[in-house]
Amino acid sequence: MTPDPFAALETLTALGVTRILTSGQRPTAWEGADLIQQLVARAAGRIEILPGSGVRADHVAALVQRTGVAQVHASASRAALDPSTRAQSLLTFGGTATGEGEQHRVVDPAQVVALKQALTSLV
Repeated sequence: MTPDPFAALETLTALGVTRILTSGQRPTAWEGADLIQQLVARAAGRIEILPGSGVRADHVAALVQRTGVAQVHASASRAALDPSTRAQSLLTFGGTATGEGEQHRVVDPAQVVALKQALTSLV
């Protein structure tokens, strides 16, 4: 978060940063698409603007077209339960401990395929 995303873009560009991961100062990149598009235009190829947060197959093509980005960041994940952690109550591996084991995020191959298919429609 920054009070002036355009000033931050200029500072990061001057520092030699090559990419900015952003949701456009909104909970999801789709909601922040207007600012992302403005950042892309202002960056003018000097630094990559990478939209991320809540990127899904059902809107990724529209997000790319609306903002003019060349790439997106997506977790393409789902919640999963790791039953091997069931007996461990004091130690977690970054997930949420439950009585059935630890719940954490894992890559969902179906979401990866759906994202790829949606993006392939643009070429």
